[in-house]
Amino acid sequence: MSPTDRFNGFSLQAEDFFRALAQNNNKPWFEEHRKQYDELILRPAKALVAELSPPMAQMVPGIHAEPMVNKSIFKIFRDTRFARDKSPFKDHLGLWLWEGQGPRMECSGFYLHFEPGRLMLGAGIYGFSRAQIEQYRSDVLHPQRGPALERALAQVGARGGVVDGQKLKRVPRGVDPDHPRAALARYTGLWVGVDEPLPDAARSAALVDYCLERWSGMLPLHFWLAEMAERALAAA
Repeated sequence: MSPTDRFNGFSLQAEDFFRALAQNNNKPWFEEHRKQYDELILRPAKALVAELSPPMAQMVPGIHAEPMVNKSIFKIFRDTRFARDKSPFKDHLGLWLWEGQGPRMECSGFYLHFEPGRLMLGAGIYGFSRAQIEQYRSDVLHPQRGPALERALAQVGARGGVVDGQKLKRVPRGVDPDHPRAALARYTGLWVGVDEPLPDAARSAALVDYCLERWSGMLPLHFWLAEMAERALAAA
């Protein structure tokens, strides 16, 4: 990586770009300002992923950190086919570093969300595949793997992470409502995150260590989910 490609933070102009995009969310405006997107958002995003890759690989040896759009960098174009909001562009940046051999969004991984005034960091699986749902429920009810998940959730909670996820309104069919982990069996996606005002670190190279420190506190849940996803993939 050349010195010009080092990550030195997201600038105030990057936030201004997203604010302007939110007010002018249409293709003509974006095409007119595409060079700003490339320089203010995409270029530092690629540099950030590249610099996160080596230290993340020390924590998670199987990590995929690929500084390309549709790999570790989410595309800015929204999928509006089934959305009420037909705005064609996202007014934020999303990054994704994942572990596993399956499709990247069916793997457990680490997420970064950057928008004006806000940073969110998370880890987990947003939505389980059909095979993962079956494996997840089996693991939740397992006498060893179920308590291991409870311990993982307690550990990430103790480090300040907020546990969340998609879940059913009721305990799924076949699960005893009185089972001590019946509430956990309702999840159809599970993650942990921290959502906070944009820290000063986001404007400098310090964001790399900032992410690493917070993601390290999410490792117990990530490892549990990555192992579950691996079993689901092997059984499919």
